[in-house]
Amino acid sequence: MEPTVGPFMYYLDAFRLLDTCRNNGMSLGPIPFTAIVEYTRIYEVDDVDGFITVIRMIDNAYLEIEAKNGRAKNS
Repeated sequence: MEPTVGPFMYYLDAFRLLDTCRNNGMSLGPIPFTAIVEYTRIYEVDDVDGFITVIRMIDNAYLEIEAKNGRAKNS
């Protein structure tokens, strides 16, 4: 069971959707900036800069965890 993250659930849901846009090859890379920007257009995100910042922070943390497990690129 996932912990409750309150108002941040919006970002977690967006991250899960954006995670499907990630390039997967020999290792994981970051979610493309263009995918994040397109998301903000489709879902009419009001604070685009803030949204990009939060998604990048979540993605960086995710990639760090995956790198420790040997699955992500070292950025």
